[in-house]
Amino acid sequence: MKAIILAGGEGTRLRAITGDLPKPMVPILGEPALAHIIRFLRRNGITEARLALRYMPRAVTDHFGDSFEGVALTYSVETERRGTAGAVRDCAVREHGTDIICELSGAEFNAVRERGTDIICELSGAEFNAVRERGTDIICELSGAEFNADFIAGGGDFLVVPGDCICDFDLTELFAFHRERESEVTIALHSVPEPTEYGLVVCAPGGRVGKFAEKPAWEGVVTDTVSTGIYVLSESVLRDIPRRGEYDFARDLFPKLLASNRSLYGFAPRGYWRDIGTPDAYYECIRDARDGRVKLGHGAPFDALSGGADVELPPAARAPLEFTRRGEITGRLGEHFLASDCLSLGLAAGAFGRVGIGFAGGGAARVVAELISCGVNASGGTSFSHDGETVSEAAFAARGLALALSIFASQRGAEVKISFIGEDGAAVSRADERRLLSPAPPTPESFGDARRVSGVGAFYVPHLAKIARGALSSDSPPDAMNIIIKGSGAAAGALREALELTGGYRLSERAGGAAEFEPSPDGTSCSARGESGTEIDHARLIAIAAAAHFELGRGALILPPDAPEIIGVLAERAGAELIRSWRGAAEWSLDGLALAAELCAFMRSRGASLDDLNAKIPRFALAEREIPVRLGRGAVMRKLSADAEAGDMLDSGLVLRPAAAGDKIIGGIGVVTPLRRDGALRVRAEADCARNAKRLCAEIARRVRAADVI
Repeated sequence: MKAIILAGGEGTRLRAITGDLPKPMVPILGEPALAHIIRFLRRNGITEARLALRYMPRAVTDHFGDSFEGVALTYSVETERRGTAGAVRDCAVREHGTDIICELSGAEFNAVRERGTDIICELSGAEFNAVRERGTDIICELSGAEFNADFIAGGGDFLVVPGDCICDFDLTELFAFHRERESEVTIALHSVPEPTEYGLVVCAPGGRVGKFAEKPAWEGVVTDTVSTGIYVLSESVLRDIPRRGEYDFARDLFPKLLASNRSLYGFAPRGYWRDIGTPDAYYECIRDARDGRVKLGHGAPFDALSGGADVELPPAARAPLEFTRRGEITGRLGEHFLASDCLSLGLAAGAFGRVGIGFAGGGAARVVAELISCGVNASGGTSFSHDGETVSEAAFAARGLALALSIFASQRGAEVKISFIGEDGAAVSRADERRLLSPAPPTPESFGDARRVSGVGAFYVPHLAKIARGALSSDSPPDAMNIIIKGSGAAAGALREALELTGGYRLSERAGGAAEFEPSPDGTSCSARGESGTEIDHARLIAIAAAAHFELGRGALILPPDAPEIIGVLAERAGAELIRSWRGAAEWSLDGLALAAELCAFMRSRGASLDDLNAKIPRFALAEREIPVRLGRGAVMRKLSADAEAGDMLDSGLVLRPAAAGDKIIGGIGVVTPLRRDGALRVRAEADCARNAKRLCAEIARRVRAADVI
């Protein structure tokens, strides 16, 4: 078997440690990481490898030449970004300029046929007469086995391995597994404690891959089993990789094979594996090599070969900045994040272009906002500092000012919450979170502009009033409706102003006899009391608004993935489409003030009370609890998901169906989600009543604890 080594990475995050070295050339106690990978191949019986290079290729070719440690080496240098799968295809079929070159013997040449795509073949004189000449090139088409006649040369299966990891796997079982399953692709898997930096792979019993999740947030983690980037491939899959453009294994090829029900398997070899892409991982790998936890060289601990035991390593670094919830970083300035972190966030945010900046609550929030704004300008972005007072107003500014990103710092006590909102008013995606944590260094000629925007609230209030007015004509409104707005903060004040502006509501101070709405201080959620005093939480208000949407025949409804499950029942009853996605979600599902205004408009148009609307929604209740785990969040999720269907693995957690409890069945549905902090899982249960929701929550909590054992 031959191997292709992906060795083109830049190692941007390691630059402060390694300087301008390509990532595979970073030293592990005196030798490049790539040297250990080549030895790893030789120990597994592979004596021929081709390296895919892109960044500083001479650093690799000059060091290793045409052989190293008994492995013959050849090289393929990218002239355009091809992605991981594209780079492997270019290695498998040698590329000269823009044409693919295949050297064929006489017998092989007679088997080729022409199909329209130009592939150049280098032919002997006798063979030349059998082809026709186009310009200065001799062209022929290859099919099937002939296609890979260059490096793979009809050799069947081959290995792909990244050049920027360290491992000591014995691949004998992996190769045998691949052959036994007659697999087109077998992915070498490994369990890691922090799986969010890798591609998660969920396999059915027997090893067939059932689901991928590429570098998810913690709430999307359903296992701690990740792809190591080591694959055994059949030649046949090369035909699925396009000749031009970027094409990745995890993002493009594997989902395509999965959707087509092709033979795609995963197998976990025994041994050590670690990616060295971050400073923390790099230093941890050096410690493991120094202490003999990974076998390098010829089966001996590395420190015995190089004197690595005397290498001094830096002390453990401060925990890296991370998002504590989707689109949100929370902590104390100077403790959980530093001034330099805020500037770094701004540098990354500047790449988005037009960025809104706001703050409220205290001096720490102001400093955070100003530092972020400076970073935005330093990296070439335009900052729009505004006077919005809540997260909901910052989201409104994102939509109204066409901002690619809106950032709002709010302070309560000593704690600061930094909210990151996309142009559609929803919290930023996981991909954008990763962008925000990986800033590029600024260049002197890229400084951006700083602008100030006043009156965000003055525009937000009429916007809410328009929602509260609904489709009713202001010339002939029905009788005014009594409404109570509870609270004294900026959010409650904005909602009061909006309802007063419509002229169709009387804002009552008296409890009882009127619907009462209380927005959260940041404006993102809302609770209520019906006219009879019945408490209605935010989740139920969302369900009431969804029912109103369906009744009005407004078409498909997009709601966040964590919206109550009961809304699916309501959509089915109405014959309507419900889409669960953060992208394009209804404004009232993200903004508590817009939610209250939407419900007021519907109540007024129907002459109905909030109690009336609430009574039409089937009974449901939510219960949740947080459960600390010792084994590791990913490991516990892997155990819980072992028997789950792929459809039960969501971006917002793992769905667990209720089981029998004694002689009764608990109704409802449960979702288990890893928390981003504190090493805990959150269990959320939804059932037809509070009692059953609590029982279901307790049952699932028992399952979590049962899985939390070694």
